[in-house]
Amino acid sequence: MWAILEKTEQLLDSPDNRKILEAYHAYHEKRENALPERTLSAVRTDKGVLLFDDSGRGLQCLEGYLRYHADRYFSPELHGLEKLEVYHFSTSDKGISDAAKRCAFMFTPQGRREFVPQKARYQPDSLVAGLHPSAGCPMHADGEAFRRFVKTFGLNATDEANEIAALTGIRARGLSDPGQLEKVSVHRAGFRSLYERRQACLERNDIVMYRALGQASMNMAERILRTEYKVREHVSPIQGKGLKPASEPLAGKKTINRRKKANGTPKRRI
Repeated sequence: MWAILEKTEQLLDSPDNRKILEAYHAYHEKRENALPERTLSAVRTDKGVLLFDDSGRGLQCLEGYLRYHADRYFSPELHGLEKLEVYHFSTSDKGISDAAKRCAFMFTPQGRREFVPQKARYQPDSLVAGLHPSAGCPMHADGEAFRRFVKTFGLNATDEANEIAALTGIRARGLSDPGQLEKVSVHRAGFRSLYERRQACLERNDIVMYRALGQASMNMAERILRTEYKVREHVSPIQGKGLKPASEPLAGKKTINRRKKANGTPKRRI
């Protein structure tokens, strides 16, 4: 410790070194105070908005928060999550900037930055109202949405998450492609038997049994997802196709007019 202080004093003895150190401190002080020049990141989910600053630590925390969602994508912990959006913006608001600087308190202090949900301090959605997200993904509990999420943000998927993603595909469409078997590892043997029996039915033109075995594979996948992995609720493909944006008429113009009259002006979408 004393050796370090001695070296520092020796450096300050030199006028040139003193100028360099003063310039260094002046640069960082100016950067600290120039809030509009600093970019903040915000992640919006169903719970609200979390802020991250542009420091190395802040970027690590942002990656850790996205990784948290990838690792638990199908978990009941994320029940109700329909969409995740990431924003990047600059602000001169000291309160917002200070909140972003405190992002590390929501994560474990050592090793990989692991998000601790109990420590999260969510901001209201109005914080990003009027801003366009830099990236965003639907977060439905199905394999297609999961693969899009990890690809969009360059995240790694765990073996269990990949297994669940493959099972959600079988649950939705049945087992009709040998490529589906390659994506399932833990439960491959049971599905392979169903697939081979189904193909045999197709060869002898037994359409009734072929369809029955297809439904059996869907039921089997549903049972595994519910009992072994306890995945969060999902929107079935049939339901998903029937849904329409809130801005579109659901039952004709008369229905919309009655809704406006009963409830007042429709809520503005963010």
